[in-house]
Amino acid sequence: MALGSETETETVSSPTGWYNICEDLEDRHGRKFYPRGYSWSDRIDEVKDITRQTKKIRTVVNAGFWLGDPDIDAVTRLAAPIDVIKYKKDYNYALEKETYSPFNSQNTAIHKSIVPIYFLVPDIGRFDDIWSSYIVERIAWHMGDYITYGQPLVKQIRNDHDYWVDAWVEEMGTKMTTKFCKWLRQVKLTKNTYLECGIELMNGLKTLIDNLDNDELPVKQRAYINHVIDGHRIWFETIANINTPSAYREKICTL
Repeated sequence: MALGSETETETVSSPTGWYNICEDLEDRHGRKFYPRGYSWSDRIDEVKDITRQTKKIRTVVNAGFWLGDPDIDAVTRLAAPIDVIKYKKDYNYALEKETYSPFNSQNTAIHKSIVPIYFLVPDIGRFDDIWSSYIVERIAWHMGDYITYGQPLVKQIRNDHDYWVDAWVEEMGTKMTTKFCKWLRQVKLTKNTYLECGIELMNGLKTLIDNLDNDELPVKQRAYINHVIDGHRIWFETIANINTPSAYREKICTL
């Protein structure tokens, strides 16, 4: 599959707005599991009304899967370690517009058009790549592009981790991902490039959270999300300074 080209691909959509990509991986012990960063509140009910269709799509991100030790959250690692022995399909598939699942920065290919908005914010724990994936997906929906999952497969043998430490640094992202993805859905996008949409998305997100009181968004969570927004704004300004004419640059950098 060549990124940026159109190919006939199976797409998957879910009425809940979430699809567990790890359903397509088989654990040695038959355990059910979810990718790191998947909304916890959307892990409860079994989704039965999955819609699949095949159509010609343009792929801008391809996320390869893992055999062995997959990319799952620390709580799952502590409770029930997973050992992936098989990818159940022999082809890649895409998630349809409005259906979320994360992708990480491992075994992942991105098209050059995504580079202006693909930024991993420092100092937000183990959700820098996860939240970046949700931002990319939200904008790709608007742009009419797709994220695919599946091959190539890699065998992951992780280095030693203290999973209690990992659980601690995943805390804020774990608590806030459901809210974050809901807010991303609420921001209306109107622009025509990934960079412009990224700026529009961050500005809309900032306006949205500024209108929430501290009961809806506690101080610690507000600081976390503001740090994410500020980090993306710095990245967008940097890209704009490199790639755009000066008159337009001055306009788009007014963040």
